[in-house]
Amino acid sequence: MLTLTNCFLSSLSKETIIKFSDDTAFRKPRSYELLGEIYRGQKKYQKAEANYQKALTLADKTITVSNLPDYARKLVSLAKINEETGTLDKAIEFYQKALNVLAPEFENLNPNENPSSDILFSKLDALDILESKGSIFWKKYQTTPEEAFLKSSYNSYKSGTVIMKDIRQGVVTQEAKNILSEKMMSIYEGAIRSVLALYEMTHDETLLHEAFLLAESNKSLLLLKSINEQAAFGMIGLPDCLIQREKQLRLEIAFYQKQLMEASQKNDADKVSIIQKWKGEIFKLKGELTQLTDFFEDQYPRFYNQKYRTEIATVAACQQYLNDQHQGMVEYFVGEENIYGFVIWKDGVDVFQVENDGEIMSMIEKLRTAIRQVPDDNKILENYQSFVSTAFFL
Repeated sequence: MLTLTNCFLSSLSKETIIKFSDDTAFRKPRSYELLGEIYRGQKKYQKAEANYQKALTLADKTITVSNLPDYARKLVSLAKINEETGTLDKAIEFYQKALNVLAPEFENLNPNENPSSDILFSKLDALDILESKGSIFWKKYQTTPEEAFLKSSYNSYKSGTVIMKDIRQGVVTQEAKNILSEKMMSIYEGAIRSVLALYEMTHDETLLHEAFLLAESNKSLLLLKSINEQAAFGMIGLPDCLIQREKQLRLEIAFYQKQLMEASQKNDADKVSIIQKWKGEIFKLKGELTQLTDFFEDQYPRFYNQKYRTEIATVAACQQYLNDQHQGMVEYFVGEENIYGFVIWKDGVDVFQVENDGEIMSMIEKLRTAIRQVPDDNKILENYQSFVSTAFFL
């Protein structure tokens, strides 16, 4: 976004910018918000913050349930300015206010607390906020290594993983899928990083188990994505009409949940009856969805087991398959910055960390190429040497 605003800025004269910022023109919140983005792109943070504040003040006069996400984004803009200028506590304060806006039932300004996924008006916006909060608390920990900052960082990222799981199990647009794909790695890596740092500080063995569960949870989401894509293309024997019916039911439930939230914010004389009406619709649709899910379990067990049975292997469960002290199981989580390896022994867990500098992924690709290579008399020795050297390195 800043790249676009910088391009736009280069085409504006100084006089145009002055006119743009005049109080007598462009009084709508979005106009001030755009001007704030331009000044932010110039790193003129005081002017940027002043225009964001004007946008927020004007939006405050017309706030409704339907535009809560837009209002929250204005608070996020103010948070990001403070984050970029190093006033991290103020940034956290704005992020927390934005979470309160997205979850009207959540009236808690304590930055260590986060709303549950089921009461959020916009899960995708909340995901962005929680990732930012987790990152700020991690920065604070690096400056002042206190356990409280680590816990707050971990709680923010962990709340993000719960929201991500809820979104994945529902029906989302392609745009939402793209956003999730971008955020999944950074949120899970942030959670694993902070919980392992907590382990180093406290030596609490249960934190290693928690880190392992996070790594497995990330893989389960990737598997769920694959299953949903297979279902969409009819690759698992599920009739298209059933896939569409499940999707339609989830969309209708989401629609009536929005209606319910909007009704709860109004002061109409018939508010109680309207709320009861929407609750009745949601109850009926959830009942039908449950029946459909039961039908999947009975008639299409493969699809049901892979999509709805989301139990994640625990350390204790893995240890049951190890016969003696000399056996171990190695599990990996590949993040954007680091690769984490979990070694499960019969009587404990070890974790190691390797910087993801690109070399390991390059060697993995070379190994895969060597394995897939069609036998060629002229390249047998070359392929063998490539396999041996990359396998030894890994």
